[in-house]
Amino acid sequence: MKVDWDDVLAYTTERKVRIRHKWVGGLYYLTALAITSYTCIYQVWLLRGYLMDVPITGSLHASVEPAGSTAPVARLAYCTQSGAHADQQQLPCASFEPLFELVQTAGIGVLVGTRISSTVQLRNESCVRFEYGCNEWLPSTKPMDEYIGDIDSALITIQHSAEAMRAIDSESGLQLVDTFTSPSARHATLEGVGAPPSGLAVRYEDHGDVLTLAQLMRAAGIDLDGAAAAPTNSSDEESTRYAGTTVRVAVEYTAHGYTYHAVESPVQSSRTSVRWANSTSRQVDTIYGVQLVFTQRSRVTQFDVRTLLLTLVAGLALLSAAKTVADFFVLYVSPHRLDYRLFVVDHTPDFGPDSERERKLLAKVLWRKRRKQSMLLTHGLDPEGRSSAHLLHGVSGRIFSSEAPERISEEAGGSGAAAPAEPAEDPWAGMAHTEPTRPSTFVPPSPTPAPDDAE
Repeated sequence: MKVDWDDVLAYTTERKVRIRHKWVGGLYYLTALAITSYTCIYQVWLLRGYLMDVPITGSLHASVEPAGSTAPVARLAYCTQSGAHADQQQLPCASFEPLFELVQTAGIGVLVGTRISSTVQLRNESCVRFEYGCNEWLPSTKPMDEYIGDIDSALITIQHSAEAMRAIDSESGLQLVDTFTSPSARHATLEGVGAPPSGLAVRYEDHGDVLTLAQLMRAAGIDLDGAAAAPTNSSDEESTRYAGTTVRVAVEYTAHGYTYHAVESPVQSSRTSVRWANSTSRQVDTIYGVQLVFTQRSRVTQFDVRTLLLTLVAGLALLSAAKTVADFFVLYVSPHRLDYRLFVVDHTPDFGPDSERERKLLAKVLWRKRRKQSMLLTHGLDPEGRSSAHLLHGVSGRIFSSEAPERISEEAGGSGAAAPAEPAEDPWAGMAHTEPTRPSTFVPPSPTPAPDDAE
């Protein structure tokens, strides 16, 4: 059996209707222009839809230590030793030493203590060791609270390193600027809701970047002597210095430097440890303060053709919305919607006929479709070079005549194969025929005779 590659590789397309109306076309092109502008200006230009975010890998370590010199206690209004009369709650002030063993928060950051609460406990002799439900230690004194003096000047040293991949499928990395870069080559600022637009300055040292607790509090918009966001007792008005809080510090990398971003999270943080103990008693210290939680994130980008293509393809997909809007206007909104539907919407006969009239109508329409399809598929070009479409135009006036199908096939230049024969029974028999009404001013054009009739 011979394979007709024209049939095998035939291309199927949708039918298009060209509506000649400026308002319909204007609506479509205006919508398409808006979508194109949105894609090019907003998605590609403003959102930089041609850049790909480059992931980073890195590590970070932070530590806290007292300042080289502390402020005189007379200047610390929150300390009772200052003798000042302040509206805020005052407590005795202690030195920084009790914090050395308590400030580390493994894996996430450090705790900068602002208040220490100490309690002496006695061993409960009535408890068997590790007996369930029995407290082995019982408090013998009330907790003694103390502020850590001049904790605002505490130094937070941050060390971090980061590396960005040049491409997703690349094994080599792009070394970014971090604290292991020479201090003269670093460029970093501290930003937050309380920082100026240009950011706060960062001190560069060979062993890392150094910030004070006061700088971090200012950047995060926190007043240590102001009302606490997370008080330990909701019935009391506690200061942040007394209750403590959490500050998230994000190190954000770019291709030319990095930035610290400080944001407060109203979560109380504390740490408990035993300062000393013997067989009968012990002292327990609970530290409340500012917990610093560090994260690393990237704003390193690079031009990527695939990202640009995805942005453009997504925009092109939105262009179908312009056609949807125009179609909705044409079919459901326009004052001429009923007239437009005559050209846009095709109707088929009822393929589930309920009456003899519908059955005959279906048979007649199908016969016409099959006859036309047979003419197109059976005959290509005749010896004179005329196409099937030209021949079909020539015989269309007589395709439903009483002439034999074989004659029509021969006139079309075929090999003699007969087109589908017209049903023996006239499908229109017994059906009333009514001429369509026309306006009185309508003059029908003279029919163009078929090529054979002209002869």
